[in-house]
Amino acid sequence: MLVLKNKIILTAENTVLTNGNPIEHAEINLLNLAHQKLSSKIITQSTIFCSTEPCVMCKGAIYWSGIRKIVYGCSAKSLGKITEHGLEINSEEILLRGSEVTEISGPHMEEEAIKIHQHYWPSILL
Repeated sequence: MLVLKNKIILTAENTVLTNGNPIEHAEINLLNLAHQKLSSKIITQSTIFCSTEPCVMCKGAIYWSGIRKIVYGCSAKSLGKITEHGLEINSEEILLRGSEVTEISGPHMEEEAIKIHQHYWPSILL
């Protein structure tokens, strides 16, 4: 979800499975929607909240969109243990290399986030 001044201004979901497109992560869908509906100024002043630490692709897209604050629930490492696959690269490893500072905060409420993923992923990976 995209938040500005403590108000949710946009939400999006992961559509990888429903659309069969492996790049339609929730963050990518949200950024596409944001650039269709909002000004660049609003986007760059917003914070993106993600259920899981964004993957490498999404971190890059968030950075290039101009958003400089990311908050997430479940860490990529924890999600990798659940799904048994992925590209686990720490967020700071990517974002600290940018010429502009991007603040990243998480994991938050990780136990709750892990429980959601533990119920979701096994049902689709079987």
